[in-house]
Amino acid sequence: MTAGKQPVPTGEAGFIMLEMLIAIVLTVVIFVALATVTAQWIPNWNRGIAQVQQLEKLGTGLDRVVADLAEAQFVAFNAAPQALAFLGTPLSVTFVRPAIGPSARPGLELIRLAERADNQGLALVRERAVFRPSDTLASVQFGDPVVLIRNPYRVSFSYAERSQQWASDWAGSGKLPAMIRVAVREAVSDRVIVASTVAVIQADMAAECIKAKDLAGCLATGHGDEGAKPAGAAAAGDREL
Repeated sequence: MTAGKQPVPTGEAGFIMLEMLIAIVLTVVIFVALATVTAQWIPNWNRGIAQVQQLEKLGTGLDRVVADLAEAQFVAFNAAPQALAFLGTPLSVTFVRPAIGPSARPGLELIRLAERADNQGLALVRERAVFRPSDTLASVQFGDPVVLIRNPYRVSFSYAERSQQWASDWAGSGKLPAMIRVAVREAVSDRVIVASTVAVIQADMAAECIKAKDLAGCLATGHGDEGAKPAGAAAAGDREL
């Protein structure tokens, strides 16, 4: 004779149902809490990632700016042999450096770092052109624009000799500045940030001063015994021939 199923006591069945309800409620509470925390945390996380990416782009752009400025050369146009091909303002700097890049031909190139406005706001743009001694700075057609630094940051330049007397402009001189300060500001607050730096120009004398009889005079004037051109102009002209 087979024994029949024993009925579950009513009290025990009610207790099991209560446990299930409590478990469901706890699960719902946990999911709601997780959803709330996630909704608050993800925007902050995204903002943090965006800030890190902005700082990485800023660092890369500053590295390019400093590397370019450090290579500025003692070179002049034929039309103005006593003045170097260097023009510095608070928002732009134009100078000559050795050509770089996979598509660059051997020789010198003019570099212009300048603030430009586009559909995304203000940006520091790098442009370049082949250096030809027969040109003038006003006649040079720059190309190959590359954005280095963009909003929310702005860049300004100042210039100094080794005395560190800073000036906002540098032009018409037979000398290069010894250093160029690259100040990075927040576009909204205009506050200078820690990433600001100083580029030290490596060329500290004209090439012809190395063999000049009057070294002190050459360093003072920017040209050697012949007194015709700052170093590099003749050499650059020879390369063009």
